[in-house]
Amino acid sequence: MKFCIILAFMFLVAGLSLTKSQTNSQKEIEDYPENDDKGGVSWFDTGSKRIALEVSKAHAHPHQVSLQTFRNGNWSHYCGGSIVGRDKILTSAYCAERHHLYREEWHQDRIVAGAHNLSLVDENEPSRQFGSIKKVTIHPAYDGNSNLDYDYAVIHTDTPWEFNKYVYSIPLPTETDVAGGICMTTGWGDESPDELQEFDLTVVNRNNCQELYGHHLVSDHMICAHRGLTPARAEHNCYVDAGGPLVCKDVLAGVSSWGKMPCEQDSPGVFSDVAAASKWIKST
Repeated sequence: MKFCIILAFMFLVAGLSLTKSQTNSQKEIEDYPENDDKGGVSWFDTGSKRIALEVSKAHAHPHQVSLQTFRNGNWSHYCGGSIVGRDKILTSAYCAERHHLYREEWHQDRIVAGAHNLSLVDENEPSRQFGSIKKVTIHPAYDGNSNLDYDYAVIHTDTPWEFNKYVYSIPLPTETDVAGGICMTTGWGDESPDELQEFDLTVVNRNNCQELYGHHLVSDHMICAHRGLTPARAEHNCYVDAGGPLVCKDVLAGVSSWGKMPCEQDSPGVFSDVAAASKWIKST
């Protein structure tokens, strides 16, 4: 489930780096806590340290989906996405491009909604619904060889989702909406545990983000956000899903796109701004 874009800039496309402890800082952990479906703390290895991740309350994000492919006899999660219509998913163009969905090579792929713990077999999580891919549309201005601008893809499923408390769409912003304040991002990620992860990120002023990364990399179609624990340390989206949601005030504000490594650097993660492409998304 690992998604790295090897650019000259050494950027990684993936979802988010989550840290949590009693002091809200990284520290070495010797004991593994118990998790339950009400949310809690879990851990993954980052070499010399173990970083705490916040586990979402089960089914608290009914718009969240898992994009999966059938590999070595098992379904394998590779990207996140969000339900934005009865038969419509919004994810990143990078996910669609890397897995050749735009070439209609999706016979071994599926979309899973209503999931929380991906380690469970399908029949042990009855809240799940499954969608086969009918059509994939990448934003026509997307260029994965440059700065990942217009990193949007819309997937239509062959049958509509049955909306309930486990599976539901999330509202899209208007073209004039501006993301700001504290938002939340979610996903299962690469080295994270099997339960859905979540944590809060603070939106960063775009001008400041452009000063950090360069104006040629951060466009007007992007949102920058990070945890911002201290001025010298700002963790962002390194370890969870490309294509996953950034939710601000109960609206889908962003799609997880890229970030700079290592995660501990004072560099925000970058999301595609949904408001900037809302007209295209709604019409696709």
